Amino acid sequence: MTIQPETLLTLLVGMGLAVGVIYLYLSLRFERWKRDFERRVRGDAVKKSQAVTLGKVTEHLIPYLPDFPYNPRDVRFLGSPIDLIVFDGLDEGIVRSIVFIEVKTGTPI
Repeated sequence: MTIQPETLLTLLVGMGLAVGVIYLYLSLRFERWKRDFERRVRGDAVKKSQAVTLGKVTEHLIPYLPDFPYNPRDVRFLGSPIDLIVFDGLDEGIVRSIVFIEVKTGTPI
């Protein structure tokens, strides 16, 4: 059985077009997936950044909340590895104790 050159050429062109269409389709799908994935990753990074910022602000405000058991004037902010050090009684001139405080917001990232 012999195949005519025109038939072979038509078959090869058809296969080339089919491969090209499949490649184009998969390429477009991949680009869409990549764009969506990047959007999700960036959104997650923004949420984590906001949580960290909120935590740092909270660390500074804790001594001024009504339930805080120490005088805010006795508190010194460190930030890392310990958030606050309380020199209990410093404002009165007599340090009774030194308290190390690690602030936790209770909100998981």
